Amino acid sequence: NPVGTAIVSSMGYRVQIYYGSDRREVFSRQAQFKSSYPKLNTYITYKEPNYYLRVGDYRTRLDAQKFLNELRPNYPTLFIFREKINAPILEVDR
Repeated sequence: NPVGTAIVSSMGYRVQIYYGSDRREVFSRQAQFKSSYPKLNTYITYKEPNYYLRVGDYRTRLDAQKFLNELRPNYPTLFIFREKINAPILEVDR
């Protein structure tokens, strides 16, 4: 009897929508994105000297590319990165 979904880490893809050295700017961009896409996860990482804002948890590059194409009009500098994602697995019996 399925009671919910579980999250597992696996390799997948995220779309990078912003990077820059201004901490306030990356958090501002994150808030703007979340207001348009409230259900998508966002991830901020810092690697000196820049902050990186990546979004989504896509199992395939094709899925990430479809979303990138949707974002393109509003986000001019987009990249797809392969990294560990939080992938929802289907249903779990408990």
